[in-house]
Amino acid sequence: MSGMERSRQELNTTTSASDGVPIRTPTPSTPDKASLRVSSAKMESRRSSALPSSPSASDRAPHPNGGSEEAPRWFFEKRGRLGGASGETVPNAVAASGLGLEDLLVREAIQNSCDAAVPVAGTGGEREEVRVVFRKRTLREAALDRLVQGLQLDELQRRAWSIDGALSEDYDRWLDDLRELPILFIEDYGTTGLGGRLDRPDEDSDFAKFVYDFGFQGKARAKDTGGGSYGLGKGAHARASLLRCFFIHTVIQPFERQGELPLEGHIGENQWSRFQGVCHFPLHETDGRLWTGRGFFGHALTDRADPLANEAAQSMAERFAFPARKDVDRGTTIAILGCTASPSELQRAVEDWWWPRLFQHTLEVELIDEDVDESLITHPRPLRRAEIVPFIRCFDAASGDFFRNSKELSSPELKPIIHATPDLDQRSSSNTSTVPAGRLAMTQLPPNIRDEDARCARFIDAMALIRGSRMVVAYRRVGSRGLPVAATYVASEALDHTLMLSEPITHHDWHPSSARLSDAGRESVSSLLKRLDRHVRRYQTSLLPSLDNAPERAIALERSLGFLLGGGGSCIDALPSQARASGKASKGQPIHIRFQPNNPIALTDGSFVTDGEILIDWMGTADARKDVRLTLQAASIGNDRLVRMDSIAVTVLGDECSETSITSRTSVLDITLCAGHTQSIPVRIGPHPYGVRLRLFTGGEEIAA
Repeated sequence: MSGMERSRQELNTTTSASDGVPIRTPTPSTPDKASLRVSSAKMESRRSSALPSSPSASDRAPHPNGGSEEAPRWFFEKRGRLGGASGETVPNAVAASGLGLEDLLVREAIQNSCDAAVPVAGTGGEREEVRVVFRKRTLREAALDRLVQGLQLDELQRRAWSIDGALSEDYDRWLDDLRELPILFIEDYGTTGLGGRLDRPDEDSDFAKFVYDFGFQGKARAKDTGGGSYGLGKGAHARASLLRCFFIHTVIQPFERQGELPLEGHIGENQWSRFQGVCHFPLHETDGRLWTGRGFFGHALTDRADPLANEAAQSMAERFAFPARKDVDRGTTIAILGCTASPSELQRAVEDWWWPRLFQHTLEVELIDEDVDESLITHPRPLRRAEIVPFIRCFDAASGDFFRNSKELSSPELKPIIHATPDLDQRSSSNTSTVPAGRLAMTQLPPNIRDEDARCARFIDAMALIRGSRMVVAYRRVGSRGLPVAATYVASEALDHTLMLSEPITHHDWHPSSARLSDAGRESVSSLLKRLDRHVRRYQTSLLPSLDNAPERAIALERSLGFLLGGGGSCIDALPSQARASGKASKGQPIHIRFQPNNPIALTDGSFVTDGEILIDWMGTADARKDVRLTLQAASIGNDRLVRMDSIAVTVLGDECSETSITSRTSVLDITLCAGHTQSIPVRIGPHPYGVRLRLFTGGEEIAA
């Protein structure tokens, strides 16, 4: 029988051992259906009942490895005279980012897993490919009752009643009214799991840092190039739970006690499997006692609750339908209770933020919705997302050679970041140092993409910021001073730690004003961001025709239409003077396009509109006809001589000068050309301010008047 099949059996009375000490798990009874629902009168009675008091030290038999002989239960932290942070501090810390539930959870969960990737033996810092599985499951009726009783969720519900508000309502709704509970399992493989000592949240104690501690910034001090550095990543898991509760099952490599440390000071020795529950409630009071709201499910002692270990942890995980893990299946599974995250939105979030690792094959993600089909596995496919593909191509240009020589990409040379530090011996002088800036690649997007899909707006005129974690930190907007573009910046390894320190708690931006940065660090980040923005804006402007040497006709469009429609012969006199002088032209163009504007018309609000005609001549075979499509855009030239493509609307007018249904900033026009006849297209540009210089574009190329 497989582990998954065993996990789906009904609960039986189980006796297991943790380091030789038996742990007896309660035998659940199967209530009839009538007893599953609580009447309103009984509910009020339950709300008014006192919470069970914590067991005294005399009720527990201490375990030589930090355990206890009694059944696992919840332990809550008391609030002392010196106060301290409440349990809701951790989830609230990550809530201010503005990221959606799925985005926040995907970013933090995968980041934690990638930071724990197993190093490849004998290599220079390379790590194994990490596999992360998001598994959705909903427990109902009897299965839910077993979970509530076995993990003592009824105690959490009674505590929620003392808090009231949304938390108590969610407990009543899921456990009593709906009688169902959605659970999201997040599993990782190819990782080290949550190992280390249980009593010291230092750099080598992943379990203590993730479960017990918060605000530990060991990675920031150790100059780690991973993702997290605030010690608050677990807040995403608590935030994703409507019950503010999640459970952890991890399989690790056992570690031996160091000789210089006594046994009682090295809790967690020789453990290879651990199981523990965590909840983050607000500050609350019961029975005249104040509690911080931080609770832990496990072997409850006087001042803590240690996790179930080894066989006891394995048994508990299997009984409550955790995905089976053998002693060699190192990694961690986190079950988030009351998580309503959508599998489709989780997939979208993975594609948005983790495509660099997916593209480099250092991360594999699977999504399973067992409520639909437990055998159906969905994989993120960022290459199927047209709005993300330009960033991937730029990323490949910035980190590889495949697109390096592509004419569609621009990769400017980024000069090193230079900053000065005071000289301790000579205060009047300073030492300068240089830091490699990394690489930037940019590409042009279709000219009319700004009006195609509002959902893709944040990917237009944006720059993907990436550092050592290979997560997209943010899509930095760079404005729209010309044709739409996309860019990807990959930070250098030397600058990675400085950029990590500039990130907020949720690592979704780079802030030069971060308090964690030194003066030199602030200068480096500020200089870098200004330099990146300047490169992208210059690239946007370079895509437009020169204002001092504007072409007489839309040459590229003429050539494209000429090739499409056929015909045409040698006609050098019809070419612009610049082309004749360069000697590059050898053929005449069968298409001649020009724009004739009229005088501006004043409107009542003080703005103006400019009417005009686009004239198209096709020198094809006599009496031939052909259908073509044109894309029209208007732009104004400001005092800074930058062309702004998104500032003025183009309206195609009908024969009676009445507006058609095309009234957007980009007009797509289907017309029929007749050989030997001039096609006239009346257009209106505006409203626009008085005195601006106008430009009309089609297909990204200017049509000169």
